[in-house]
Amino acid sequence: MKSKILNPKSYTIAKYLLTISMLFFYILCFIILIVAIKQKDNTLSDWLKNNYLKLSIIMILAGIVFGSVYFGLRLFFHIKSEYKYNKKELIYVIVYLFCFSLLIIFGFLLTFSYRYDPLNAYVLNFVFIVFIFVLGITISILETLSRIKEQAVVNRTWFEANQNLKVDNLEKKEQIIKTQKLLNKDKNPFMEDEND
Repeated sequence: MKSKILNPKSYTIAKYLLTISMLFFYILCFIILIVAIKQKDNTLSDWLKNNYLKLSIIMILAGIVFGSVYFGLRLFFHIKSEYKYNKKELIYVIVYLFCFSLLIIFGFLLTFSYRYDPLNAYVLNFVFIVFIFVLGITISILETLSRIKEQAVVNRTWFEANQNLKVDNLEKKEQIIKTQKLLNKDKNPFMEDEND
């Protein structure tokens, strides 16, 4: 019975995937900030010029992969928990998925902003970086709000299953103790007498 019940720790562990996804986007912002500052001062190294685009695309793709795995797990957990979202929670889910899509779009725009005039790219980078941080915080808050009641239901189910399991185990232990006492009291014909 317990294998069909969703472990509440699954939500917490899965949340780390979203955190890692956001971390890749924040690292992307940091890399692009360094490139923008170096480009403005005309001190951009050749290695960074040659590998900037590759590094940025890797960060975006890693963020997308971790985010997609997280959203897939959340969908699986939601289906397994059999919880029905109310209208407000459904709006939270739709908005944080939309914000994640915007985050990806801003990541790509930020990545390709180096093609503009260095001064314009510098200002544009700061605007996009602020948007990315605000979207990351918004996604995290909305995801938590959409998950609270569902996780409370899963916690309650998990607790009740553990309580039932403890009661069953206690009854089995009591039955074993009673049986052992009966065996010790009765004269067992198959046991050898100590006097023989």
